Amino acid sequence: MQYRIRNTIALVLIGIGIGWILFEARGLCTSSGGEPAEDVPLPGIGEMEMKALARAYPERIVETAYRKSDWALRIDDTWYYWAEGRILPEEQRKVWIEYAPFRFYSYPKGLPPLRILTNEEKHALQERLHKAEKNPPRRNEAFLSHLFHASDQRETEENLVTVRFLGFSVRLHKIAAEPLLEVEKDLRSSLESDPEIRRFFSSLTQIGGYNWRPIAGTASRSYHSYGLAIDFIPKSWEKKHSYYRLPAFSWSHSCNNPGSDSDHMFCPEYTF
Repeated sequence: MQYRIRNTIALVLIGIGIGWILFEARGLCTSSGGEPAEDVPLPGIGEMEMKALARAYPERIVETAYRKSDWALRIDDTWYYWAEGRILPEEQRKVWIEYAPFRFYSYPKGLPPLRILTNEEKHALQERLHKAEKNPPRRNEAFLSHLFHASDQRETEENLVTVRFLGFSVRLHKIAAEPLLEVEKDLRSSLESDPEIRRFFSSLTQIGGYNWRPIAGTASRSYHSYGLAIDFIPKSWEKKHSYYRLPAFSWSHSCNNPGSDSDHMFCPEYTF
């Protein structure tokens, strides 16, 4: 049952937004021009991710190109460079080490097996968490702020809408509203055919959307602060609380990427 519920949650994530669109890095789109490449492109070093972003947001991302020894994309008149996964404007490329990278995941059709961590692995993850608390990672927000017209709280909230989703009012970015409603149509079909999935969703007390706040334990904006994440909040599930930071690192580890961020792992089996 847990796997069916997790698959349903994965469907929601893939349908509506940044863990769902921004970090969907499957397939390539065709570059639409730009300056001639100054170097021979290095295949696989940022190309797939930058082109997937362009495919996801064709109305905002004008073109992609290999320029100045790195893959880049353009929004309006501003170029953003891969910069070791940091996605930075040109003037900040040299200080990429100061920022945390974006996380990109390839979602498999099926869920990977849930592995039991050893005591040594648990200890390593705890140490990583403590280290992050002492020196909170910071993502550069320029790209997301430009992409979503969300440079500050005022501008962000000008782009929010409220929709009804599974009987709850959810406030989120307008770019995610229509995809979320499409997901609801598919989800209601599963609710009708599977009593265990129906039992999980009937236990929900809230569906959380927009919330202006940082990611817990970091200096980066939460995707909730962009209106691009939703949380399913049940009273409890299998006697577990719906949000807890330390196990998040365990789930992240199961996705072969220990210590991502403690807000959303972008692992389909965990994010709710």
